[in-house]
This record gives sequence, structure tokens and C-alpha cells, in this order.
Amino acid sequence: MNKILLIIIVTLLSVSTLSAENSGKKISIYQGYRYAVVPDFILDPFFENFKSVSANSFHTQIFIKKNEAADFAYSFEIDYMNITADPGYWNQEGEAKDYMIIDTTYLNLGINFNWFLEITPKINFISSFGVGVGVMLGKIDQYDTNGITFIDYKRFEKKSKKPPVFGHILMNFAFQYEVYKIDNRNPIFFKLDFGFKDLFYAGASLGYQF
Repeated sequence: MNKILLIIIVTLLSVSTLSAENSGKKISIYQGYRYAVVPDFILDPFFENFKSVSANSFHTQIFIKKNEAADFAYSFEIDYMNITADPGYWNQEGEAKDYMIIDTTYLNLGINFNWFLEITPKINFISSFGVGVGVMLGKIDQYDTNGITFIDYKRFEKKSKKPPVFGHILMNFAFQYEVYKIDNRNPIFFKLDFGFKDLFYAGASLGYQF
């Protein structure tokens, strides 16, 4: 899996860099981390002893601008997100409880559209919208316990609820700070972002503009 991820990143980087160099555009590469969660108050009406759905996400983004002063960029993103939850019984409305286990990895590729608002010469506010598609790995299993909680759930029928393909939308807001410029032309960025991508998240990344 790590080899596949590396091949995708290198391919995206190579294609984007070649495109940018041939057109005079500016390309930036970001590597970041996000912590994502579904708040308990959203799950409370549906679950009993089944909370804290969370995810650790590592992503690579490739931003392409028309020029350094442009206030718009489109970007490609590859995201490796591990999604876990405390296992427990699912309160299905109008039905008996079933036992659920979520321990999966979401590998996806997306395209985002980004708008920059300059606050100071070194600080930008960025708003983004994007869509993407990916695959779910690992397991999302449901055991048909029919409300029986005093018998080992493994004795009941198991059904996989993992979708083979999963889509997402992304809504993101970020503050970006220019940390340093190499040779007075290649800036290094630090970015704090928060938003929604199937789960609510907050994170940070480092970027470098060629």
C-alpha cells in the first residue's frame, strides 16, 4: 500500500510540475496532518456505547497558480485516512440493536478549488471547495445481534458494510503564513486549516513553492 501511495504522489508531482514549468505557472507542494472526528452529539441519537468516531489523516497537496500574485489556485490532493471507532451496539431507529465495528482506512484522490485573500504580505486566508473519490480498506462490520447484548457478538451473522468506492466533498478554511523565502523567490509556508471532509477536521501542513 505504501508503494502504491508513493507511486501516485510521484506521478501527480511529475505531471503537475511539467505542466507548471511549460506554462510559467507556480506550483506548491504541501505535506500535512489532520485530526478528524464526528462529534458525539451527532451520534447520540443513533448509537449506544458507540461513540468517538475519529480519524488520523496524512495528505499531500499540489497547488497550481497562474502566477505568484494570483488569488486562485486549483489543487490535487491524495489523502490516507485511518478511521476508527469504539465498537458497540447501534440503535437503529425502529429496529433491534446490532453490534458494529469500524476499523478502516480511506485512501482517496481529490481536486480542490482554492481562493486566496491577502491579510498581510505574509499571511493569507484560504477558502477551498473540492470533490474526490477513493476506496475503503479495512473493515466496517455489522453483527445481527437483534438486540441481544449478553451473548458474544461473534456468534451472530456478520455483514460487511464497507463500500467498495466512497466519494467525498471538501470544505476548507485555512490561514497560511510565509515562513521564509529561499533565494528570495521560493517561499516556505506553514498552513493551519479546518473544515469538513466526510468528518470535521483540523490540521496543519508545510508547503514549498517552486
